[in-house]
Amino acid sequence: MSGHRTIRNNKIVFGHNVSMADIRPWNMTVASFRDAALEERVSALYVTEWSNQFMPDADTVHSISRAAHRAVKSGQLIDLGNLPNNVIKEAGLRGGPLYTQGAIGLPFSDPWVLFHTWEGGPTAYVVQLVKGQPNGGCIEIAELIGVEIKGLRLLIVGDHLHYTPTPQEPARYNIIPMPSYLRCIDYEMQNGPLDVTDNPEPLMAGVGPNLLDPLMAALLIMNTDGVPSTTIRATDKLQKARAKNGKPMIPPYRQVTSAGYVTALVTRRTEQQNGKRGTHASPVMHIRRGHNRHYKRSGETRWIKDMLINANEAARNDFIATRTHYKTGATNETQN
Repeated sequence: MSGHRTIRNNKIVFGHNVSMADIRPWNMTVASFRDAALEERVSALYVTEWSNQFMPDADTVHSISRAAHRAVKSGQLIDLGNLPNNVIKEAGLRGGPLYTQGAIGLPFSDPWVLFHTWEGGPTAYVVQLVKGQPNGGCIEIAELIGVEIKGLRLLIVGDHLHYTPTPQEPARYNIIPMPSYLRCIDYEMQNGPLDVTDNPEPLMAGVGPNLLDPLMAALLIMNTDGVPSTTIRATDKLQKARAKNGKPMIPPYRQVTSAGYVTALVTRRTEQQNGKRGTHASPVMHIRRGHNRHYKRSGETRWIKDMLINANEAARNDFIATRTHYKTGATNETQN
């Protein structure tokens, strides 16, 4: 049996016990996630005595719920579209050390939410700067998993960690990981019933990459010149209608068009495998990597951002036409 408790209007609502059969995936969109965050439909699931020791307590769930609400209400929800897992891994591996060095940074000092889709479906992360500067500071990241329990759509707190970078060793970092209920269920299914004395270290191993890879990949993409973004707003007509009916205004969110970046990474990998490269007259779509530039006169060192080269729609379509198994796409949203 499993239990859940939900934060609503700053109050903890304890749910009835439910079976695992009652828990279904919820294929949330940006708009439906936004509504759930604004209504603070954030919960935690408690599955077994062994796994419960890793689950967030009421104060933690409350904190995450309030942070998500505040971020969405302030327009600090960012949709990165579709990020394939291999792109997340590759960009995340490079982005992590750059964040630690202060070359790339968080888009906000206040809480914000990263939303994207991948092969495993939609997912969201609440990101909070805990200490230091947006470029290289200590952060807290909490995954929010969309589920439906007996018709109620909830955001369940998944993997959760505190991250402290080590500037002296950019490729290393310190984390305090807290695994999701799904990770605990899978671990117990593979290892049998466990008690509180069992070693949880193998369980913790996947928490860091699951949270840090997509976050660092997103920061790398957003800190690349040539990656467009748009603020998505509800129409004036819709907002006026909601005001007339006593409903709150729909906050905006930022949509980052990551498709060109994704295509450039896939193009580079394909060209390397095939031994082909573009020419100066007809360069292939690619990413010109950033670097530190030292200015002798002032003694200043400045980070020069990554840049997308030849990342236009025609180049992207030409590349896709040569592939038989290529699929990327942004999340399409309808305001409601």
